[in-house]
Parts: sequence; C-alpha cells; structure tokens
Amino acid sequence: MKTFYKVLIAASSAIGIVALSACSNGSKSGSGGTNTIPQQPQQVNATIGQMSVIPLLSSNQLVTNRINGKSTVTSSVTSSGSYKLAITNNKSLPMLIDSISVTGNGASDKNATNGSCGNQVQGNNSCYLSITPPDHAGSFVLTVYYHYTDGKSGKLAQLIQYGAVTANNGYYYQNNNSRVITAIDQTRVLSFPIILAEDYTKLTTSSNFNSSVDCGGGSYSKGTVCTLIVEAKGGITDNVATVNLRGTLPNGQQNQLTLNTLVTVTSSPNLIIGGTGIIINPANGADANQVEVTMFNAGNTDATSLVITPAAPLTTSLVESGETTCATTLAASASCIFKVNAESIISGQNTVTVTDAEGDSQSINVFYVAESASPALTITPSGSLLNTIAGYESQAVTLTLTNSSTSGTSLTNLTLPSMTLQNSYLSYVAYTGIGDACRNAANPSGVITLAAGASCSVVINYNPAFAAGGQSGNLVFTPVANYIDVDNISKTYSQATLSMGYSSTTPVVTIVMTTPASNSQNNPFAFNILPNGIDFESQVFTFTNTGNIPATDISFNNVISGYPSLSSLNITASSDVANPCVNLATLNQGASCSMVLTFGPVSAEQALESVGLQFSATNAVTSAVVGVNYYISAEADDAKLSLAAIAYSTDGNTWTTIESTTDLGGRSTDPLSFDNYQAYPIYLKYSYLSNGNESALNFNVNLNNIPAPYGIVSGQTTCPYGANVATLNIGSSCDVVLKAVDYSKSAIYANGYGNGVGAIDGSLNISVPAVSYTSSNTGVHKNLVLSYAPTSDTMTYVTAVNFFSNVWQITVTGGPNNGGGDWIVNINSGTFVVYGIESNPIVNLNYANWGSAFESYTSTGDCSPAANLDINPNNWNIPLIGSCRSLSITVPNYTPQAKYTFPYTVTSGYDPTTSYSSTLSFTLD
Repeated sequence: MKTFYKVLIAASSAIGIVALSACSNGSKSGSGGTNTIPQQPQQVNATIGQMSVIPLLSSNQLVTNRINGKSTVTSSVTSSGSYKLAITNNKSLPMLIDSISVTGNGASDKNATNGSCGNQVQGNNSCYLSITPPDHAGSFVLTVYYHYTDGKSGKLAQLIQYGAVTANNGYYYQNNNSRVITAIDQTRVLSFPIILAEDYTKLTTSSNFNSSVDCGGGSYSKGTVCTLIVEAKGGITDNVATVNLRGTLPNGQQNQLTLNTLVTVTSSPNLIIGGTGIIINPANGADANQVEVTMFNAGNTDATSLVITPAAPLTTSLVESGETTCATTLAASASCIFKVNAESIISGQNTVTVTDAEGDSQSINVFYVAESASPALTITPSGSLLNTIAGYESQAVTLTLTNSSTSGTSLTNLTLPSMTLQNSYLSYVAYTGIGDACRNAANPSGVITLAAGASCSVVINYNPAFAAGGQSGNLVFTPVANYIDVDNISKTYSQATLSMGYSSTTPVVTIVMTTPASNSQNNPFAFNILPNGIDFESQVFTFTNTGNIPATDISFNNVISGYPSLSSLNITASSDVANPCVNLATLNQGASCSMVLTFGPVSAEQALESVGLQFSATNAVTSAVVGVNYYISAEADDAKLSLAAIAYSTDGNTWTTIESTTDLGGRSTDPLSFDNYQAYPIYLKYSYLSNGNESALNFNVNLNNIPAPYGIVSGQTTCPYGANVATLNIGSSCDVVLKAVDYSKSAIYANGYGNGVGAIDGSLNISVPAVSYTSSNTGVHKNLVLSYAPTSDTMTYVTAVNFFSNVWQITVTGGPNNGGGDWIVNINSGTFVVYGIESNPIVNLNYANWGSAFESYTSTGDCSPAANLDINPNNWNIPLIGSCRSLSITVPNYTPQAKYTFPYTVTSGYDPTTSYSSTLSFTLD
C-alpha cells in the first residue's frame, strides 16, 4: 500500500501582506497637493477582534490510504488548546455579555467561552474570549450578544477558522488577517494563533502598535500554544500593522516571525472564506461527498456582486441559510454557505475564488481524492457456436464489450485476442449491427477507447470444414486495455475473460416415417376392407427429415426387391394432401412431406399380402443416399377369425396366458411342463375372436378329434361345438376349455430288468381346434385351422412328467435240477426314482393267482422277519422307505416247473387316485 503526501497550502488570502512601501500611520501625501481623505467608517460602540487560522496539531500532510480498493485522504488533527479573541467596549458604560453562540459543522458553544471577560466588559476597555477549536478542520461563526446599562443592545460576529497548517521557521501559523477595517482612532485587536515548533527559552514581540504574546504563563517548549496579539489602531489613512515575534533557541539563535496586516479606515467589505485543508473524498461528484464552506463579511459595508468561481474539476452550489445566501450580496458581519464538490478520476487540488464589486479576491484551496480506479469490462455474448454443421454452415456470435467501471475509469488501447491462433476455423468478421465496432482485423478503424458506460461490439465467426466434424473446444476471449489510476499512472487491464464453447457436428440426413407412428416388417400398416366393390380405405403416410441439413433427390413408393407391386395389391398412390412429397426437390431439416395410399374397392376376397416400400433421399454434403423402409399389408374379406389367446391353468380358475415364444412356452422347443395327477388335471383355454368386416355365421369349433387324455369342460366352454352353431359378431369372442384326464393309465412307464431307470415324460400335445363359419357376404362355408400369432404354431405342446419309475430284479436259484434242493426266488424292487412333488408311493405285489402251486413258502432277506412285510396269502405291500424293499421266497422242489406271473401296482403317495399297474414273472426250471 502506498501512502501519498501532499502539503496543505492555506487559502491565498491567508498569506497576508508581507510588505508595503511608503506606508505610515498618517495621511498619504502627494507633491504639491492636498491630502484626499476617503470616506471614514463610523465609530462603533463595540468591536470583536479578528483571528487568523488556528493551527491544529497534525502530521501537517495529506495522507492517502488505499483500503479495500478505495482511496481516502485524512488530515490527522487534534485540538491544540485555547486562544484569545478580544472584545473591545468603546463606550464609557459597562457592556454586559448576554450569550455567546457558535454555529458551524461539528462545533458547539463549548468551543467559545467568556474567558477573561466574564459577564461584562468595562467601559473603554477590552477583554478576551477563550476560543478552543474542534478536533477537525473547518470553521464556525461566533456571535456575541450584549447590551448596555442604558438599554441599548447589539451583537458582534466573527468567523473562526481552524485546520492543519505547516511549520515555518520554527512556528505553526497561518495568517489570513490580510486586512482589518476600523475607524480613525478606533482600535481593533488582531489575534494570531501560533504553536511553537521548537523549544524556546524566551519569546519577545515588537510592532508599530501595541503587541504581546500570551502562552498561558508556562514554558515555551515545543507544542505550546500561544496567541500573538496586536492592537491595531485606525489612522487618517490606511496603514500596515507589522508585528515581529522572536524566539530564542537554547543555543542562543533566534527564529523570527513577521506578520503584516493592512489596517484600513475606508468603509468596505472584507470577505473571509472559512476553509483550511478542505478535502473532498471520494471525488465522484456525489452529493454526499460535497463539503460546506462558510464565507464571512468582516467589513463594515455590504459585499456586492459576489462571484464564486471554482477551478475544474471543482464545482460549487449555493445553500440557503436563513435569509442569507452567497448569491450576490453579503451584508457586513453576516455569513453565508456554499458547497464545493469535485468529480475526477485523478487525485489533486485546485481553488475556489470569490470576488466582489470592489475587485477584492479571496481564494481557498480544495483537495480532492479520486476513488481507487476500478476498471471493469463486461462481455455480453449473443448467439451460439455450438453444434455447427461442418462443411454446411457457419455460425457467428456477437460480443458486446461494455466499460462497466463504477469509478468512471476509461479504457484505452483496447486490443482483442487472436482467433485463428485458437482455432483456424474461428475469425473476426465485419460488424454491421447497431452501435460501434471494436477494432479488430475485420474492423481496422473500430473503437479502441471506451469511456465508462460506453460499448462496442465484435462478431466472431465459426466455419468448420467437413473434415472438422465432431470438433469441440472453448473460445477464450480476453481483451487487453490501458487505464489511468488515481496517481495518473497508466496500467494494464486484462481481467475480463469470456469462455464459450464451440462445436461442430457431421451433416446428417435422417428420414423417419412419423405417420403412422409404428411400422415395421412384422407390424405393417394393415388395410382391411369388405370385398363388396364399394368400400375402400386410405391412409396418409408422412415422412420427416430429422437430420440437421436438407435432403435432396426425394423419391418415395419405391418397392423393395422381392415384394409385389402396389398395383397388384390394388393399392394406388395420391398426392392430394398438404405438403405432398410429389415433385419435392428438397426436404429441409425438421420438415415433412406426405402422400396417400388407398386400397380398394375390390369385388372379390383378397388374401392378406404385404409390400415393402422405401422413401429415399440424398445427403447434399456427403452425397450419401439415405432413407426409410415402410411396410403395408392389404386384405379384403367378409368375416375374419383369429386365435386371440391360449391360456393354461392347474385349477380351472386361475389362468396364465401364453404371451410369446420367449415367455411361458407352448411351442415344440419349449413345451408347457406339468406333474400330472388324476386329481390335478391340466386345463387349456382357447379364445377365438371375430375381427373381420362382417360377422361369422354358423360358427362352430370342431372338438371331435381332440386327443384321448383331453376332455371338454362344458361349463367353461362358450364356443358352439358338436352339432351346435352360432353367429360370432364383429369384435366378439368365445372360449374352448379342455382338460387332460386319467393320464396315468396311458402306459408310458418302463419296467423290466436291464431297461434302466429314468424320468420318462409323456406328451400331451394337442392341435389347435379347427373352426368353421359361413361368409355373410358370399354365403361360402369355410373351414380354418388357426395358428397362434406369438408362436405361429397350430399345435400346443404340453409335457406331463412321471411321478415314479423303477427296475425290478427277480432271480431264481437252486431247484431239483440244480443240486436237488428247493428253489429260492428273490424279488427286489431294485433302483427307483421319485419325481417332482411325489411323496411316498406304495408298491403292491399280488400273487393270488399262484393258487396251490406253492404248498409252502418261507421268506428271508432284509425285510425279515416276515411279520414286517405285510404278507398275506394274496399280496405283499412294499413301502419304499427304509431298506425293506426285497423278498426271498423258498419254493419246494416238487412245485411244477413253469412260468409264473403276478401283477403289481404302484400308487401315488401325493395323489392316491393316481396309480399304474403291470406284471412281473419268473420261471422254475
């Protein structure tokens, strides 16, 4: 932080009269002539002394501080003690002091007290008021109200000034008592406030009038306040009061101060301007910063034709103060106020001069402090450089540069950054908008100086080549300029920066069909009419260019290879529509065109046929051909039936729809799979829908050839079957519900030694029941086998999973031919598997048909003793839990040699109503 020091210079009127030649207290004489006596002032009853500027203890310098970017100027001052101001009573009667009034900014009655005067001034005598200045530079008007014992009263007024002054030859002082007006033989006491700048051992005065120095009776050390008093007396003509103050230093040397004041006895005004060390801070022209200056007429006649002249950048304005203004006339002993302001971007000082009709001229010096220079530049963009289509277009952005300084700082030598150095596709272009152009390569004579609040503009163009498609980046725009700071130093400003993105995209033509909204090869737009030679159906097809450039070489209704022609499908094209595609040379980006396709009328049924078409166009930049394929189907029929849904259920109440080939199955590679029991059959529901142009008459579902395991659930079947027929109206539907029954008796299980063990699935596949109906338009009766659209199958594939499988093992050893003993027959359930939700199947061996072949039998093995095997003369129950799964029978050797068979039955433990049977055999030989 810099600190700037500037010497406080007193008002020009304060220098006083240093010397006058050939002056005396008497009359002015001329060679061979008589003395001319000018008009004399009248004697007055009482006078008040005249005081020069009171010095305040200070650094005696202007101090410039920069705090938070703002400049401030201070004159550090403190009150320097009390000084004497005389009141003279020119009458023989006592003069009684009624009151003392102080009027001024920051001053009060405590700044002027009665001092040695007390409450009265004796006749033909003087006394001294005590004047104590405030702790700041300024001035106040002192008014003393008095009366005499004879009842006459009056008032005395004087301007008291105070401020920081400089030391000169060992003393702080400022003499603006340049002139005093009195009457012949009438005394005016002049007071010169002084502060000692050195240590003195003695002070003495000398003058052509009575003089004295009052330092309060103490020492003469540095900083002591003193009042130098001169009793000037009016002569026949003007003369000069000269007073000398000599101070003896401790080394014996002396410092002398000489002051001169013109003592005039000519009636005239005497203007005194109150202002020492006036500072306007900040000098921004704001009313809040202006200062008030008091002007006082210390003469004995009115001051007329007042002219207040401020030197730039100072300005002045008048202030109403009661009935007195500084406009043209200021009465004797009266004061008025005017204001001083300044507006400058550079700190400095200048004067305000006041003149009157007599040519008297008084000046004050005013310091002004510029606000800290706050250069600012606002950059406002208009436009965008984003998504520029490479090789097809260019985009431009306008940047407006505004000097937004709040301190009135101008910007000069405005220089803009290079564009091509950032990107070869960026450049300046000539600015043709409203307002001034900033100087750049495209505007060489543009603006380079911006006053506060002024603007200029510049245009930046982005024109990427086709090869630059997909480019992106940030344009950084940082102007550079100069400005003058408050100390009149040129500096550089480059703090304003704008960063904005630019990007390029590849030129694209994309054609989409927006009407109809959904269209594909598997979902063509379907025409369907009644083949009565009257009906027809039309559809508008709309195509939109969703790319970023126009499409050219428009072509539509091009039949894709492998499809029939439109005419063969009895479809015609028309351009009778808004924005037709016919004869369209260009389809702009975002634009659409349309055409109409009409099917029919036809007089005979037409089977469903499809045609694929193409809308094509050309990318004007790349010459690539692009387009969109769209598909149409046409069908003319009376009644039309479809298989709307196939659903399955395990209880006949809750249904699940087979929705697609990837959902719940039903096709050959993904059949529906069930654990099929007698008590829990499988239900299938087929739903038929009439969705043609006429109702289906004599509608019937053929249920005569359904597979043996299936039965018709008549209570839930709403379609007519058997000998029944009905009309299925347009939009109506009906259901056929079937269930698979007693599937366990269909002998799908394997048995026998050596055949292995495994899950053997049973097929419950069923063809979609066929339908028949009569056309109401032609009277023709039709038989149809419908396919299910999600799978395109005409059969529903279902698999029933086995609940149990096993392999029996029967061996015979011994016998009369093998050692002569009895036969040993071992029956073993072997390996078995229980599936799905099955719990504990039961195996029953029935040997009742053996009759009397066996006279006796015994049993051994892992089911011994026999009591654990539930054996009776006719059967043997084997629970397939634990290890009791085999039986060893001893057959006597006299038993006839033959093949013996016996049946067995397996019963489900989960559903006892489900079982299956087969036979076992062995041979005795």
